[in-house]
Amino acid sequence: MAEQVSHHPPISAFYAERFNKKIQFNAHIWTKSKFLGMSIGVHNIGQGCVSCLDYDEHYILTFPNGYGRSVLTVPWVELGRECNINCSKTGYSANIVFHTKPFCGARSTELLLLHRVVVSTNYCYLVFLCVST
Repeated sequence: MAEQVSHHPPISAFYAERFNKKIQFNAHIWTKSKFLGMSIGVHNIGQGCVSCLDYDEHYILTFPNGYGRSVLTVPWVELGRECNINCSKTGYSANIVFHTKPFCGARSTELLLLHRVVVSTNYCYLVFLCVST
C-alpha cells in the first residue's frame, strides 16, 4: 500500500507485508529535486524499516539518490549516494555506496561501467561492477 500523506512538502508512505513469512516493510520518503545542467538530481529523504517479526528484528535503511542524465539527448538513469542498513538489536549493519558514472577524467575502462556498488558490512567488503554490453 502506498499513499501521499502530505502535499507541502510532498511526503509518501509505504507499507508491504508477507504475512506467511512474518516480514513487514514500511517507509516514508520525500524528495528534493535539482536541475544540474544536462541532468536532474533527486535527493531522497526519509527511511524505511524491514521488520522480521519472528525474531523481533527491525532493520532501518536509507535510500539512494536518483539522477536522470542527458535529459536533452539520450536520457539514462542512475543511482548515487551512500545508503545504510542497521539493526539495533543484532548490531548488524551495512553501508552501500552507489557510485555515479564519471563524466570527465575517466579511464577508458570506467566509461564502460554503468554502476559500481560497494557494500561493507560487519563481516565483509564487496564491490559489484555492472558493465554495459
